[in-house]
This record gives sequence, C-alpha cells and structure tokens, in this order.
Amino acid sequence: MSSVLKSTILMTVLCATSSFSHPRAGFYVGAEAGWTKQKGTGTVTQRTPTHVFSSSFSPSSSGTIGMIFSGYESPLSPSFLLGSEIFAGMDSSKFKESDVPDPTEPDDVRINKLSQKYKTGISIIAGTPLSDIVTIYGKAALLNSRFSLQHQVVNSTLAGYSGSTQSKNLLGVEPGVRVKVALTHNLAAQLDANYSFYQTWKTKNFSTVDGLNYCVKVSPRNFALIAGISYKF
Repeated sequence: MSSVLKSTILMTVLCATSSFSHPRAGFYVGAEAGWTKQKGTGTVTQRTPTHVFSSSFSPSSSGTIGMIFSGYESPLSPSFLLGSEIFAGMDSSKFKESDVPDPTEPDDVRINKLSQKYKTGISIIAGTPLSDIVTIYGKAALLNSRFSLQHQVVNSTLAGYSGSTQSKNLLGVEPGVRVKVALTHNLAAQLDANYSFYQTWKTKNFSTVDGLNYCVKVSPRNFALIAGISYKF
C-alpha cells in the first residue's frame, strides 16, 4: 500500500471521527429510564378536644423511573457548553410508613402512603469535553411534581378508620451530573445521577370515623440513577 493511500485513509478516518465527536450546537430529544429511591421526613399531628399529639417518621422505598426530554446546547468555547432542557416522567417509587402508635389509643396504628404521580421540570446544563467523544455536565433543575398522600388509622381488629387521599403539586430543585458519550454524528448515550429536594407539604386535616383529626407534614426527597439515549438534529 502506497504512502499516499495510507495518508488518505488516515485523513478520512480522522475527519469522520471529528465530524461527530466534537460538541456542536443543536436541538436534541431523548428518553431515559432507571432506578430511583424515594425518602421522606415528616410528622403526624393528631388533634382532639383534649390533647395534641405529634410523631415523626422517615421512611424510604425504591422503584423505577422513566423520562422524556428535549433541549438545546451550544459550545461557548472549545471547552465549555451551555444549554437548557425540559423534561417529564413517571416515578413508580412509593413509601409506606406504618406502626406509628398513638399513646392515647394503644390499639390503633396509623399508616401513611406517599407516592409521586408525575414529574416535570426545566434545567440549565453546563458541560466540558473530557475527550473527543465523552462530555461531562453539571445540571440544576426546577421541578413541579404531583404527589399523593393517603393517611389511615387501623385498630386492633383491622377495622379501618379510613382517612381520605390528598394530592398536591410540589415545587423542588434538582442538582445532578451527566456523562454523555457520542456514538455517531447525531446519536449519544448518557448516564444521569440526580437528587431532588421538594418543598414541605402540610396536608389539610384527615377526618376519621371516630371523630379524630390528623394533619400530616412531609418533605419528599428523591435520588435517581438513569441511563438513556439522545438524538441531536
């Protein structure tokens, strides 16, 4: 093989590689899925005509999460990218806290069930290339997510003093990191790690059939590790 042919092949490979590996401006869409762990801290307060009683709880649970997203990014320099992204998804994690006894009613057990119905948000992303095909990002997102909380009181005969279910949209913030690997000129694989902090939710009173009123206050927290793929136009 002649030296001219070798040089031509080498230049072709280098040009083909650089055509997709270096960050470029553009819109993109994608989807991702993974594992999430939900935690929460809260208190349950019971009010009767004669006393007020409060107890705390801090449960956790794991589940799956799926997201779709769309965004735009642009390199401001060879070593710095800046962009924005909108996203929406579903989270299957739920936590259930039980065995929170009321000392005035030793035969009763209270049960709290918190679930996240959906998650939406907008984020600012900033990245820097680590190599020709790998870019690392830092992210900061503002969240708006729907949560549902069910509170029940069960006595020793398992006859439920059923409380109602309440739902509310909570605002939150979510810092995170992302590693993206370019696969082709348009296609990239990515791995995200995010931690979500939500505002404290104080429910309206749950009224039970025995005439007692309960108020639940909870602060949800979520950690997610998710992998996905994106397509840049």
